[in-house]
Formats: sequence, C-alpha cells, structure tokens
Amino acid sequence: MRRIVFLINEISLLSIIFLGIFLSFVVWSADRKKKINRWFVIMTLFVILWVVFGFLGTWVKNSLLSIFFYRLNFGAVTLSLLSAFYFYIIYFLNYKEKKEYKIVEKIILFLSFFIFFLSVFTDAVIKNTIVKPWGSEIIFGRANILFNLYAISIGSFIVILLIKKYFHLSQKEKLKTQYFLFGTLLAFLFNVVFNIIFPMVFKINQYQYLGDYSMILPLIFTAYAIVKRKLFGIKVLLTDILVGVMGLILLVQFIFAKTTEWRISSFINLFLFLFFAYFVIQSVYKEEKLKEEAIALAKRERELRIGEQRLRHA
Repeated sequence: MRRIVFLINEISLLSIIFLGIFLSFVVWSADRKKKINRWFVIMTLFVILWVVFGFLGTWVKNSLLSIFFYRLNFGAVTLSLLSAFYFYIIYFLNYKEKKEYKIVEKIILFLSFFIFFLSVFTDAVIKNTIVKPWGSEIIFGRANILFNLYAISIGSFIVILLIKKYFHLSQKEKLKTQYFLFGTLLAFLFNVVFNIIFPMVFKINQYQYLGDYSMILPLIFTAYAIVKRKLFGIKVLLTDILVGVMGLILLVQFIFAKTTEWRISSFINLFLFLFFAYFVIQSVYKEEKLKEEAIALAKRERELRIGEQRLRHA
C-alpha cells in the first residue's frame, strides 16, 4: 500500500513540476518585459520548490534529512507567499504607485525574511521529525504558531485586497480577478485545512501533501488569465470543470466495470450525460455571450448620451 501511495505522489510531483515549468514558459513568452509576468515565473519557481521539499521531507527515512527538507519546505512556503504578494498586490493591483503601501511592503518584506530565517536556520518552527509507516511526521517548535499566523495573514491580505479592488476594475480586469480569486481561494482552503487545522487541532500530519499539491491551482488559473485574451466568466469555467470531472468519473466507472451489465449501464449513463452536458455548456456560453453584448450595448448607449449632452452644451 505504501508503494502505491508513494507512486501516486511521485506521479503527482512530476506532473506539478512539468506543468509549473510549462506555465512559466507560456507566461514568460507572452511578454518578457512585463514585471508581472516575471513575478509569476518567480512565484511558480518557489511553489515548485515548496512541493518538492515537502515531498522529500515526507518520504526520506533519515530523520536528519527529513528535518532539512521540511525546513526548506517551510522556507519555500514563505518565499511563495512573498512572491504572491508582489504578483497580485504590487503589480496586478498596481499598489506600487501608492506611497502608503511602501511601508506595508517593507513590513511584509521584514516579516517574510524573519519567518524564513526562523523556519530554515533554527528549530523554532520545526523541532524534529518522527519516521512513521506513512512517512516522516513533523514535531513542531514553539514558533510554529507564528509561521501559521504569517501564512494566514498574507493569504487573507491578498484575498481581501483583490475583493476590495474588484468593484473598481474594468470588466476585463474583473474577469482576471475572478480567475485569480477562484484559484487562490481553493489553494488557501486546502492549505488551511490540511497544513494548519489537521496538524494543530487533530494532530494529523499525513495529508499535508494535499495542501502542497493544491498550490498548482492558482498557478493554472492565473496563467490562463494572463495569457488568454478572451476570458469567460467564472460561471462558465465552473460549468466546464464540473462537466469534465463528472465525465471523467463516469468514464472511469465504464472502463473498470466488472460485469457486462454494469458496463452497459455505465456506457448508457456516460452517453446520456455527455448528450445533456453538451446542451448545458452551449446554454451557459450563449448566456455569457448575451451578457457581454448587453454590457457592450449599455456602454455604447452611455457614450451616446454623454456625446448628446456635450453637443447640447456646445
């Protein structure tokens, strides 16, 4: 069983590494001069290191090596959050232009490097590890609560500012923000549950990799929002994801059906699902298109009214 779990984790790790490199290349190639694109690449690099060191920390059987990799894992988490702050807040929301946020930037920089130092070079956050049947379990130090507070604070700060700024953005930027928020909230939820609540409240550590692996989600949605010129609303995206997941489940059920009757019924279910899913997706896309046309029409009417008012005053 351990070998199967290890193999699944190994495949997941390699997939995340290759996908992260691919997304970085795509975003970097889209516009190399843009600083926001460069910060996406930096953020992706730290997320990859986060996942790799977490994997190594879990699966190595040597306690000293496990401590070493786990501390690097927590260090990579700190730098990932710092780079996410620069990507989303400083460059996407353009807070670099606001003088008051220079102070906030300096405070976050100081806190990030302080937490990084505690995590990597001391036993304040990670004191020791114990080798268990499922892998190496972390024994946390007294400063682990500081690390968790830092991670939750930075994550919450990014999400709150994205939501706050959302209502003042253009329609195009709003769509981008929807993608950013969806991916970020998913990863935030996974990490709070599996990397903070489970270890601290229930003393369960073996599912921390789920929080680590979830970090690929904001990268996927963010890269798509950066590169894709025409974005659909989040409702369309969620419908596509739901249909894809349900279709995949039904396909797996059909492939692994043990009896002829089960296989026939699975095929019928899959066929009917795909048939109706096609019309559902078409209707959602049609609704989104009509919504875009209505917004464009309202904008045109508003411009015409402004033009008429100017002519009257002239």
